[in-house]
Amino acid sequence: ETDENAMLLIDHGKGIFSQVMTGFSLFDRAKPHDAMEKDKTSIEIFGDSGVMNLVGYDWGPAGVDLATEVNPQMKRYCTDSKGFTWQQGASYVAKRLITAETSLVTAEHALHCLEIMIACRQSGRSGKYIDINTKFDWPVIKT
Repeated sequence: ETDENAMLLIDHGKGIFSQVMTGFSLFDRAKPHDAMEKDKTSIEIFGDSGVMNLVGYDWGPAGVDLATEVNPQMKRYCTDSKGFTWQQGASYVAKRLITAETSLVTAEHALHCLEIMIACRQSGRSGKYIDINTKFDWPVIKT
């Protein structure tokens, strides 16, 4: 059993917030989800200077749309997934373990995600703000 809909609001500090909303009720029985829809945005990310959309579904990504203050016209990137799917975290980590390559995903990330999920449940039950204590190095990719 799970919630039909969920909304998460995270205060990252310094005036930075993120919101995640999801729900099973978004499914349209008349037009089931398939990987053929190349213009359906699954995840939309807004920032101070632009917006990014992950297009397609986790099992069939179709690209990344990006618009910024400098280039406000939405442009699609990464149209060839090269076998990548959003849900391949376990296989990504396994490959890094086998090849001894450094992983961008760490145990600290996993613990942080788990703490957020537990805090969401606690907050939903209590109606109160829940502090998150786990941290990880940022940015993940250093240039």
